Amino acid sequence: MGDYDALRRAERDRLEAFASAFENVDPLDYERFAATSDDGGELEGARASAMAALATDSRRRAVKRAVASFRTASERALAQRLPAFQMLFAGFGQAPRAEDRVRFQQGLERAVVAAIVWDELTAGERDLLAGPWATLLRNALDGR
Repeated sequence: MGDYDALRRAERDRLEAFASAFENVDPLDYERFAATSDDGGELEGARASAMAALATDSRRRAVKRAVASFRTASERALAQRLPAFQMLFAGFGQAPRAEDRVRFQQGLERAVVAAIVWDELTAGERDLLAGPWATLLRNALDGR
């Protein structure tokens, strides 16, 4: 996954557990994990708590590397899974629209951050930050 020395061992373990669960998600199901629109102050509060937990530049750089790794993995998986005709033509299960991909990537980014700072968030903040990934993430962390 990359070099995450600035993260604590437990944070790296949670990230690995999430990565394993993420690998089992069919790329054609990614749109189910697209972030919903911001619900105002509650989500902003969860984001602020996460940013406070990532106070140092080295930790933030490690998180950025983790997010980039997940993005790359998702893009690669989607490209391998979508048949060429879906990418070229509408019809039979259309290829994801650009705005769907953006919402998916935003949700994935928040879930990666939630996995890393899990222990430093309240249960409500975890659910808000992880969004549609919350159940998968919780199951991955419970199963490690």
